[in-house]
Amino acid sequence: MKHENVHSLFSRVASDFPSNIAISAGPREVSYRELEERSNSLANFLLAKGASAGARVAVLTEDRVEIMIALLGILKARCVFAPLDPGIPDKRLQAMLSLLRPEWFITEEQFVPRVNDLLQETGNEACVVCVDHEIDAYSNPARPSDESQPDDMCYVVF
Repeated sequence: MKHENVHSLFSRVASDFPSNIAISAGPREVSYRELEERSNSLANFLLAKGASAGARVAVLTEDRVEIMIALLGILKARCVFAPLDPGIPDKRLQAMLSLLRPEWFITEEQFVPRVNDLLQETGNEACVVCVDHEIDAYSNPARPSDESQPDDMCYVVF
Protein backbone atom coordinates (compact mmCIF):
# COMPACT_ATOMS: atom_id res chain seq x y z
CA MET A 1 0.00 0.00 0.00
CA LYS A 2 1.40 3.40 -0.98
CA HIS A 3 1.21 6.11 1.65
CA GLU A 4 0.41 9.60 0.42
CA ASN A 5 1.00 12.51 2.73
CA VAL A 6 -1.39 15.45 3.03
CA HIS A 7 0.74 17.96 1.14
CA SER A 8 1.35 15.55 -1.76
CA LEU A 9 -2.37 14.87 -1.97
CA PHE A 10 -3.00 18.62 -1.93
CA SER A 11 -0.44 19.18 -4.71
CA ARG A 12 -2.11 16.52 -6.83
CA VAL A 13 -5.53 18.15 -6.36
CA ALA A 14 -4.01 21.57 -7.11
CA SER A 15 -2.59 20.16 -10.35
CA ASP A 16 -5.97 18.71 -11.34
CA PHE A 17 -8.07 21.75 -10.38
CA PRO A 18 -5.75 24.82 -10.41
CA SER A 19 -8.46 27.42 -10.99
CA ASN A 20 -10.92 26.10 -8.40
CA ILE A 21 -11.28 27.94 -5.12
CA ALA A 22 -9.34 26.25 -2.34
CA ILE A 23 -10.07 28.77 0.44
CA SER A 24 -12.84 31.28 0.85
CA ALA A 25 -12.19 33.52 3.85
CA GLY A 26 -14.62 36.42 3.93
CA PRO A 27 -14.19 38.43 0.74
CA ARG A 28 -10.87 36.72 -0.05
CA GLU A 29 -10.77 33.69 -2.32
CA VAL A 30 -7.62 31.71 -3.03
CA SER A 31 -7.31 29.22 -5.88
CA TYR A 32 -5.59 25.85 -5.58
CA ARG A 33 -2.85 27.17 -7.90
CA GLU A 34 -2.15 30.20 -5.68
CA LEU A 35 -2.18 28.12 -2.50
CA GLU A 36 0.13 25.55 -4.11
CA GLU A 37 2.56 28.18 -5.40
CA ARG A 38 2.64 30.19 -2.17
CA SER A 39 3.11 27.10 0.02
CA ASN A 40 5.88 25.91 -2.32
CA SER A 41 7.54 29.32 -2.04
CA LEU A 42 7.37 29.14 1.75
CA ALA A 43 8.88 25.64 1.74
CA ASN A 44 11.65 26.74 -0.61
CA PHE A 45 12.26 29.86 1.51
CA LEU A 46 12.68 27.75 4.65
CA LEU A 47 14.96 25.27 2.88
CA ALA A 48 17.06 28.05 1.30
CA LYS A 49 17.49 29.67 4.73
CA GLY A 50 18.73 26.41 6.25
CA ALA A 51 15.66 24.73 7.75
CA SER A 52 16.23 21.02 8.08
CA ALA A 53 13.88 18.06 8.29
CA GLY A 54 12.22 17.98 11.69
CA ALA A 55 12.82 21.68 12.47
CA ARG A 56 10.02 23.02 14.67
CA VAL A 57 8.22 26.03 13.18
CA ALA A 58 5.81 28.03 15.34
CA VAL A 59 3.07 29.93 13.52
CA LEU A 60 1.29 32.89 15.11
CA THR A 61 -1.15 34.59 12.75
CA GLU A 62 -4.81 35.56 12.59
CA ASP A 63 -5.03 35.27 8.80
CA ARG A 64 -6.70 31.95 7.91
CA VAL A 65 -5.17 31.90 4.44
CA GLU A 66 -1.66 32.42 5.84
CA ILE A 67 -2.25 29.60 8.32
CA MET A 68 -3.02 27.19 5.46
CA ILE A 69 -0.06 28.42 3.42
CA ALA A 70 2.17 27.94 6.47
CA LEU A 71 0.82 24.47 7.26
CA LEU A 72 1.38 23.20 3.72
CA GLY A 73 4.71 24.97 3.23
CA ILE A 74 6.14 23.75 6.52
CA LEU A 75 5.13 20.18 5.75
CA LYS A 76 6.59 20.44 2.23
CA ALA A 77 9.90 21.49 3.82
CA ARG A 78 9.70 18.39 6.08
CA CYS A 79 9.49 20.62 9.11
CA VAL A 80 7.13 20.43 12.10
CA PHE A 81 4.13 22.77 12.19
CA ALA A 82 3.10 24.27 15.57
CA PRO A 83 0.05 26.58 15.38
CA LEU A 84 -0.29 29.18 18.12
CA ASP A 85 -3.39 31.28 18.78
CA PRO A 86 -2.75 35.04 19.07
CA GLY A 87 -5.62 35.21 21.59
CA ILE A 88 -3.68 33.19 24.16
CA PRO A 89 -2.14 35.24 27.00
CA ASP A 90 1.61 35.81 26.85
CA LYS A 91 2.37 33.73 29.98
CA ARG A 92 0.71 30.69 28.38
CA LEU A 93 2.50 31.28 25.08
CA GLN A 94 5.79 31.52 26.99
CA ALA A 95 5.12 28.14 28.61
CA MET A 96 4.28 26.62 25.22
CA LEU A 97 7.40 28.08 23.58
CA SER A 98 9.57 26.84 26.44
CA LEU A 99 8.38 23.31 25.67
CA LEU A 100 8.38 23.67 21.89
CA ARG A 101 11.76 25.44 21.49
CA PRO A 102 11.00 26.44 17.86
CA GLU A 103 13.84 27.01 15.43
CA TRP A 104 11.62 29.17 13.21
CA PHE A 105 8.70 31.48 13.93
CA ILE A 106 6.29 32.57 11.19
CA THR A 107 4.09 35.52 12.00
CA GLU A 108 2.41 38.66 10.67
CA GLU A 109 3.97 42.11 10.95
CA GLN A 110 1.49 43.12 13.65
CA PHE A 111 2.77 40.33 15.93
CA VAL A 112 6.54 40.71 15.36
CA PRO A 113 7.17 42.83 18.51
CA ARG A 114 5.13 40.38 20.60
CA VAL A 115 6.95 37.39 19.14
CA ASN A 116 10.33 39.00 19.79
CA ASP A 117 9.32 39.66 23.41
CA LEU A 118 8.09 36.07 23.83
CA LEU A 119 11.30 34.66 22.41
CA GLN A 120 13.41 36.90 24.64
CA GLU A 121 11.41 35.87 27.71
CA THR A 122 11.92 32.19 26.93
CA GLY A 123 15.57 32.54 25.90
CA ASN A 124 14.78 31.18 22.46
CA GLU A 125 16.69 32.30 19.37
CA ALA A 126 14.22 31.23 16.70
CA CYS A 127 14.48 32.90 13.31
CA VAL A 128 11.42 35.16 12.97
CA VAL A 129 9.90 35.28 9.50
CA CYS A 130 7.23 37.83 8.63
CA VAL A 131 4.66 36.65 6.08
CA ASP A 132 3.91 40.27 5.17
CA HIS A 133 7.46 40.95 3.98
CA GLU A 134 10.03 38.18 3.65
CA ILE A 135 7.79 35.42 2.38
CA ASP A 136 5.69 37.63 0.11
CA ALA A 137 8.91 39.01 -1.41
CA TYR A 138 10.37 35.54 -2.00
CA SER A 139 9.09 33.63 -5.00
CA ASN A 140 10.06 30.09 -5.93
CA PRO A 141 6.82 28.27 -6.74
CA ALA A 142 8.51 25.01 -7.80
CA ARG A 143 7.50 22.04 -5.69
CA PRO A 144 10.33 21.07 -3.31
CA SER A 145 11.82 17.72 -4.25
CA ASP A 146 12.42 16.43 -0.72
CA GLU A 147 9.63 13.96 0.07
CA SER A 148 8.37 13.36 3.58
CA GLN A 149 8.66 9.93 5.09
CA PRO A 150 5.72 8.18 6.82
CA ASP A 151 7.43 8.39 10.21
CA ASP A 152 8.35 12.09 9.97
CA MET A 153 6.92 14.21 12.76
CA CYS A 154 4.59 16.78 11.23
CA TYR A 155 2.94 18.87 13.96
CA VAL A 156 2.80 19.84 17.61
CA VAL A 157 -0.51 21.02 19.03
CA PHE A 158 -1.03 22.33 22.56
